[in-house]
Amino acid sequence: MQIGMTAAVDPSRLRSRSVMKNVFVMIAISILSSGGCFAQGREAVPIPFQDQMSPYATFPVLKTAGAKHGDYFGGNVVVDGAGIPPLETVVVITCSGKERLHLTTDAKGLFAVEAHLDAITHMPLDTPSSFAGCEVAASAPGYQSNVLKIQQSSVGDSPDIGTLHLRRTEESSPVFFSATSNAAPKDAIKAYKSALAESRADLQIKDFQKAVEIYPQYAQAWYALGSLQQAGNIEEARKSYAQAAAADTAFVLPYIQLASIASQQQKWQQAADHSQHVIDLCPKDCPMGWYLNSVANYYLGKFDVAEKSARQGLAVDALHSVPPLEQSIAVILTHNQKFPEAADHLRNYLKWAPNSPEAGTVRAQLAQVEQIIAEINKQ
Repeated sequence: MQIGMTAAVDPSRLRSRSVMKNVFVMIAISILSSGGCFAQGREAVPIPFQDQMSPYATFPVLKTAGAKHGDYFGGNVVVDGAGIPPLETVVVITCSGKERLHLTTDAKGLFAVEAHLDAITHMPLDTPSSFAGCEVAASAPGYQSNVLKIQQSSVGDSPDIGTLHLRRTEESSPVFFSATSNAAPKDAIKAYKSALAESRADLQIKDFQKAVEIYPQYAQAWYALGSLQQAGNIEEARKSYAQAAAADTAFVLPYIQLASIASQQQKWQQAADHSQHVIDLCPKDCPMGWYLNSVANYYLGKFDVAEKSARQGLAVDALHSVPPLEQSIAVILTHNQKFPEAADHLRNYLKWAPNSPEAGTVRAQLAQVEQIIAEINKQ
């Protein structure tokens, strides 16, 4: 039987739709609570606040318990003069002229690659030594990056491959920076720079707090403060992001975080409003905004809007920095009984994030959709 949008399907065979809908909120909350960031295969895990480590530490704490030296390597990305990289930052590892991995940084600029076993052959994959000679660079709208070359000796001696520096280009979109920084008094700038130079998160928080006390319109400092607070106190982080947004409504980064937090708390109308502001400010360079808008509108029952946002997000996400967009549109398509296309997008998700924490759930969703397709074909 030819599969079509209007194919008649026994309702009992559509149980995956309700399952997928319930799973979708768990995936969305899980992703958004960590800043919405993935690293393909091995995610760069945010460092807990209680560890008292700088968000600009040179390599992250890996999630895999007992990871040993020689099993992983990592680094960090910083923006010269600002510290924290934008959410849309992607780390690209190129080997012999071909792109091998795309990694997204965590909310604090950290990334890592960890060796793992192939699910079928159980052979080790992505061992640090297999990247010897490869080049690593960061990519973000409006920035240029230096390039790091992975040496056999470097990954053998230390898991830290170094720091990638992002520098603004002439084409940098103003929405990623706050114009209020230009009017900051010297004492506020001094406190801000002191925070960037600190190695302890608690001291950084104090310096950023000092900066905003001196200059309450310091949106960039409010945003940096919220980024540090988010791991330990989500409500304090939300307040800081709200202050950043109030200080500069043209500064997109705090609105992305406000939409993320609203989604995490299942405040869908707030998430829709904040993410719409992101889209209005940054339609071409902020796929995360489109993703958040898709999720929010899905749970508001606005499925056409949700699908449109997901498709637009995929269209602008050339570096596949937001793999959940694939899962988002798959859920919407499943709701609309467009099962073959939904399966294609679930496969795309697994292509770009095969070992993410949510990959197992997505594989289960794909199996359910494929089962429905097979049953339809039997009719």
